[in-house]
Amino acid sequence: MHLQKIQNKLNILLNGFDRKIVFWYDDDALYEDEIDQQQSSGDNKVFNLTGNNNFAAKLLLEYQDPTIGYLSYAPFARPKDREKC
Repeated sequence: MHLQKIQNKLNILLNGFDRKIVFWYDDDALYEDEIDQQQSSGDNKVFNLTGNNNFAAKLLLEYQDPTIGYLSYAPFARPKDREKC
């Protein structure tokens, strides 16, 4: 998908009065180099997931910055949901 189309779609998803968090799992890491150049409209920010910083992401999104919208970008496949025990 063209980068400008992705940018437009992300801006649509993140716009509005309510805080939104969008998780983008990029299975093939096709946009890993370009994600830092993404310019979200408004007061939204980008957080890069690495697979090893899940706790840092939770801490940031829930406690340190709970009012700003975020695009959480992961350059890997979405983990499978765990079954309930």
